[in-house]
Amino acid sequence: MGPDSSVPVASAAPAPTGGVLILWWRRRWEVRDPTPRDAVVTGIVFGAVILLWSEGSLLIELAFGAHAHSGSPPPGSFALLDGLWHLATGLVVALPARRRTLLWAAPLFSLGLDVDHVFGAFLPTVLIRPAHDVFLLAILVVVLLVVEGRFAALAAPAAILVHFGVDGGAFPFFAPASLQYYPLSYAEQFGFIVVAVLVMFFSTRRVSELRDRRTMILMGIAIAVLAGMLALIPAGFATFTSN
Repeated sequence: MGPDSSVPVASAAPAPTGGVLILWWRRRWEVRDPTPRDAVVTGIVFGAVILLWSEGSLLIELAFGAHAHSGSPPPGSFALLDGLWHLATGLVVALPARRRTLLWAAPLFSLGLDVDHVFGAFLPTVLIRPAHDVFLLAILVVVLLVVEGRFAALAAPAAILVHFGVDGGAFPFFAPASLQYYPLSYAEQFGFIVVAVLVMFFSTRRVSELRDRRTMILMGIAIAVLAGMLALIPAGFATFTSN
């Protein structure tokens, strides 16, 4: 007599949705030493998001009645100085993490935010800084976390924060919802620098590693150097970087 077909056969229970999400989060948020491939992918996604957000913001602003204008590329010497400034400050903010990949990736990320100046230099724009806003930061955190994980989701925004801190002038922080520019005081710029150093560190290191004496010394040096550079920047160059 064959087996009773009416007896239910045990089957593997599907993994709970919550468990899958927790596993995904742990894998995305794990701390690791980034590879050059991680940095390259992050940079490509970073630049693409900035350009797409700049275009999207422009369309929203035009839809609500703003007027676009055309500009022209900045003089080559000023553009070179501005680029070197962001590369240098991006390097300093990466030093406390002591990760080789960050030493070249962070400067490029810091400089990379200015790809939004394509709008205004070569394409019509409403704002002179179309992607220097908090909405871009939030979008980047989400997109880069999904694509690359913790390193990308923290390192690229940290580079933007130091860019805000040392760029000078005023920023349309809530564009395209508001076209108002918000100037930063030296104290506020200093705050951006401190947060940038911490976020960059946590992109590749654990919180517990803050207890390391060498780390604390390097953080203090990085913050002091950036604050000093910001305080001593020539007035003429400060005027240029605010554009």
